[in-house]
Amino acid sequence: MDDTDQCQIQWYEIKLNGWPVSDSDPTLEQHGVIEPPDSATSVFHPAMHVDDEGNMAIAFNQSSSSQHPAIYRRIRK
Repeated sequence: MDDTDQCQIQWYEIKLNGWPVSDSDPTLEQHGVIEPPDSATSVFHPAMHVDDEGNMAIAFNQSSSSQHPAIYRRIRK
């Protein structure tokens, strides 16, 4: 992504490794970025849910000067 004021959505999964009870430190398990499709579009208002099986869904809004605000989603199993 270029150096603009455009928003992007970032998510992280942190593996606790027994912390704070154990002496192990948390580690980054996985992460991702949802970027707008072009420099004229913005993504905003993310909401995330993870179910008991570890599946993740992120809902977010996307719009631009030529696109009405819309709701999108990304799912990761």
